[in-house]
Amino acid sequence: MEKIWTIFWKNLCVDMALLQKIFELNYFSGKYFWKYVVICLTFTFYSGCSKNIKSDETVFENIPVSISKTYIIGNRPSQNSNEEILKIMTQLVSGIIRKDLKDLPGLMNKEKGIYLDLKGLWTYPELERELSLEESYFKTFFFEHDHLVKRKNSQDVRTVRDLLLLSQGIEADFFYENPNSCELKLKFSQNKKFESELNNPYFLKINGKWYVYRLF
Repeated sequence: MEKIWTIFWKNLCVDMALLQKIFELNYFSGKYFWKYVVICLTFTFYSGCSKNIKSDETVFENIPVSISKTYIIGNRPSQNSNEEILKIMTQLVSGIIRKDLKDLPGLMNKEKGIYLDLKGLWTYPELERELSLEESYFKTFFFEHDHLVKRKNSQDVRTVRDLLLLSQGIEADFFYENPNSCELKLKFSQNKKFESELNNPYFLKINGKWYVYRLF
């Protein structure tokens, strides 16, 4: 909202300066002058809102995820492991920001399932079924702030999407317990006090391919 009013005020100053010049030149009578003022103010506010919304949409689609440091215990993972895990992470973050996790089943291993904080371990069919629901676990805890407020009966709550947006960008430390398992410690570019509200995602390599095993 602050952005909207900032843009509005800047545009208003320009428009009022123009109106003053027009008035001095007597282009309009008083009657038509004030009609022009109303039209100008309306356009200014609409223009400011549109610019702000467009800017926010661009930000929403681009929460950057990058590698910070890599820690290895024991044998080294295969080459390109970091890049493969980062690709999955980027896809997950993008899907959450867009409120669309239809690709999630393809990022998990069908035999291992996937672990979520409150639900525990889900099988592949259970995840697919949950994603098909209108009022799903993901809608409440990942996407829709209002739904989580209602569920928890508190205003002091944040969905996974809220937290990702607050981060304004994520750097991940990669911790390899062995060549086939990796935990990520997520660090926020901004609002670092909220970092601890996200779980550390966990990845497994099975038959030469990396999969997400635990979500945020």
